[in-house]
Amino acid sequence: MHRLAHVQEGPLELETAILKISAQEHSDFHKNGKDFVNSNHVFRSTVRDVQTCTPSHAGSSDSWMLLVVHYPACRCVAACVPAREP
Repeated sequence: MHRLAHVQEGPLELETAILKISAQEHSDFHKNGKDFVNSNHVFRSTVRDVQTCTPSHAGSSDSWMLLVVHYPACRCVAACVPAREP
């Protein structure tokens, strides 16, 4: 997993993380998004729930871009798209 970006305007504002993950990490994320986000310390605080906007079978790729938005109520929304290497 490579953290490409992390943005948070303030302590009680939403956070956004952009990660580049492998095919195996993509599979692990779709098995249990909350455990994946918490065990990889994507955000400083622990999240309670992760809602995924893309199905795990959204395509095949060696690597994926994962966008995770963390709301102040400790809930996340996440989307994965295949990464296209230049």
